[in-house]
Amino acid sequence: MQKGGRGGFKLGGQARPLENPPSPPFAKGGTGSASILDKMDFAFFLIQLLNGLQYGLLLFLVASGLTLIFGIMGIINLAHGSFYMLGAYLAWSLAGLTGSLVAAILVAVPLTVLFGMALEWLLIRRLYERDHLFQVLLTYGLILVFEELRSIVWGDDVHGVPVPELLNASIRLTENLSYPVYRLFI
Repeated sequence: MQKGGRGGFKLGGQARPLENPPSPPFAKGGTGSASILDKMDFAFFLIQLLNGLQYGLLLFLVASGLTLIFGIMGIINLAHGSFYMLGAYLAWSLAGLTGSLVAAILVAVPLTVLFGMALEWLLIRRLYERDHLFQVLLTYGLILVFEELRSIVWGDDVHGVPVPELLNASIRLTENLSYPVYRLFI
């Protein structure tokens, strides 16, 4: 089957047009099924807006850490997100051991800070007076090492912790849609 002219297909060398060609997905009031814009309501838009805001703030948190480290220490630390990942996996592991997410976070944060201080003392300190290219190469190498260690220690499965009771509620947006309180807390 080959594509023919005007949206048809050639069958046996002859072009046949489609009987009901589909309308573009964003067309207003096209033929056939309702468009995406016709189906979207305010509650759906609000949920997507809240999700985008939450994700954007999370990215801002990670990016601001990268900016602060470069501004204060003068080093380009591309492995900053890897430290964030290490803290999250430590909190997940400790939450499984202690049964408390709050206690796990209170222990994981200082452990991650100590690990970062040890790496700064062992590796990064030697690069303060060197060109930024050396800093980029070292910290990119650390990203690769951290990612491989994460895969070895914690595996490649997706992990999660139960939501604390205090945040285990929903805000009702409509009779069918609600938004979790823990996402607003984050």
